Amino acid sequence: MFYISCGESLAQANNSLNRVVVGISMPTRAFAACFVALGIVASIIERTTKVNMAERFSKIRALPVGTPLIFISGKTKKKALFDGPDSFGGEPRIRIKFEGSSRAPITFLGPLEVDKLFITDIAEIKLPKNAQKGKEIDFNERFISGFLNEINITEFVLNSVLEVLIVGNSKLLTDELVNTEFAVKKGTDLFKGTLQDIVRVKRLNESYRADIFPTKTRRYKNEKKDQPKFVIFDGGLAFLKWRHLWSEAQIVVLLDRTEPVFEKAVSELNNMYIHNRVDDAPQIQLPRPTLGVELVTFRE
Repeated sequence: MFYISCGESLAQANNSLNRVVVGISMPTRAFAACFVALGIVASIIERTTKVNMAERFSKIRALPVGTPLIFISGKTKKKALFDGPDSFGGEPRIRIKFEGSSRAPITFLGPLEVDKLFITDIAEIKLPKNAQKGKEIDFNERFISGFLNEINITEFVLNSVLEVLIVGNSKLLTDELVNTEFAVKKGTDLFKGTLQDIVRVKRLNESYRADIFPTKTRRYKNEKKDQPKFVIFDGGLAFLKWRHLWSEAQIVVLLDRTEPVFEKAVSELNNMYIHNRVDDAPQIQLPRPTLGVELVTFRE
């Protein structure tokens, strides 16, 4: 699909120099922003969370004793502490503790089981004295694994990084992300899910890869610790009102021709092209636009 491919291409490009601006004019905005965000997140995840069991096992074995970990069992996560390297029957193992008591049982994990472990950024955790029930986490494993190839699902569902911010109508975007069902085919099986299963918007999920910034927001609170790498302006109004923010992010401007401010937004985008353009971003290999869609790409 065109919009997903646009997101993938933008995420894969070398954007270390000037920022890239992608402008897309279309007959209607429906799902466009969510699909672009999906392409961005999917591309980044598939590059950064590939499963390499041997490398991951060696990394965890080398951790200092007492390093906080999160252990995934089914759809439950538990707090754990690394208790050191070990071996069993001549095979390397790692020791994990789930209880704080000195007599607490030790769990031994082998190289093929470390995909269940996540190295948390929490500096210190306190284990309970007795067995943990764990905390339930919500993720659609079949849909995720069907859409994303050979990724570490544990790292994906537990780690939070703001990759992309969508500026637009939060009600419409939430409805598209959460209330519309899709399916992916893996072999002969179909796995159902929603775009939120992959995009993971912050306001809708405990862990996240994206967020929504409502166009109607009256003021912007600058949070320097959580700046997006990509910003999608879903509509001319979102672009005109908030285009001056996130100056270091790569941006996608989606302009719906039925919107009252369409001509004004196009004029502003043209001004950016005329006055700020460095080049036409030849390194971005975007797909050919579908019928009725117009595309412009440049660096500034």
